[in-house]
Amino acid sequence: MQGNDLYIAGESYAGIYVPKLAKKIDDYINTKPSGYVPNLKGFLVGNPVTDYLVDGKPMQFEMAYWYGLIDDQLYMNVNKNCNLSFYDFDAGLLPQQCRDWMNTFNSKISGINLYDFIGKCWIEPQPSSGLNTKTFSVNDYTSFAAEAGKHDHKLEMIPNCVYALPIYYYLNNRTVMDALHVPSNVTKWDLCQEKGSFLYTKNRTGSIDIYSQLRGKYRVLVYSGDTDGVVPTYGTKRWIERLNWPLDQGKTWKQFMVDGQVGGYSESRDNGKFVFATIHGAGHMAPQWRRSYTYHVVYQFIKN
Repeated sequence: MQGNDLYIAGESYAGIYVPKLAKKIDDYINTKPSGYVPNLKGFLVGNPVTDYLVDGKPMQFEMAYWYGLIDDQLYMNVNKNCNLSFYDFDAGLLPQQCRDWMNTFNSKISGINLYDFIGKCWIEPQPSSGLNTKTFSVNDYTSFAAEAGKHDHKLEMIPNCVYALPIYYYLNNRTVMDALHVPSNVTKWDLCQEKGSFLYTKNRTGSIDIYSQLRGKYRVLVYSGDTDGVVPTYGTKRWIERLNWPLDQGKTWKQFMVDGQVGGYSESRDNGKFVFATIHGAGHMAPQWRRSYTYHVVYQFIKN
């Protein structure tokens, strides 16, 4: 129904476009249109790309050290000599020694599922249909991890460590395609499209500026699977701190329980309008790996 409460939600790179969509809707509402006016209540984002100052490689490096994946010497060398801020934009401007250290870092975390630092790295066999399962980096798979438009258009990729072949086979079954009413001229489903297929201008400010523009007008939930190495909790905590919004009294970093287990931790700011929660033991897609914990956080947020 048109009058129902509206919440917008998304994961990962949706941390860029969900807040921006909320701002667009807010702009529309403020024009006092005579037609339908959405009853926008807020938005929810999980492990969201938000602030390129800290999101991505800078906090992946920090997280890798505290998870014991790199040694003290490499950590100290990079921290002392290399500024990883805005790495997605400025990696090529780093001194050669820093780039060499970062290449060493990337080799140290190869074979780790970067979307879940404590998760399994799935080694996919070559499928019978000839799907290209070449190994490529998280930068190739995750659109926000490198500048768009740098590669030729290619399809048929399976990301390193990602469990993908069953869904590939299923969605390329013609019977399934017919049941989904996929047109007969569409002959193939691919897991990924090369990022060069999506041409747009990437803004260094990300979406962090939207939070201040919408502050107090809508409710916001930011949740973060705490084993994600692509958009780590470390970075999310940093940009939330950069907002400099005071914590609500009595709502500071508390455990929440689900079925007798610690599901994560949460805190709120701005009189409860901004809630941040971790999803304990979840990787990049928290609802996929910790369904009950994520459900609890989302349900409690909307209910309250």
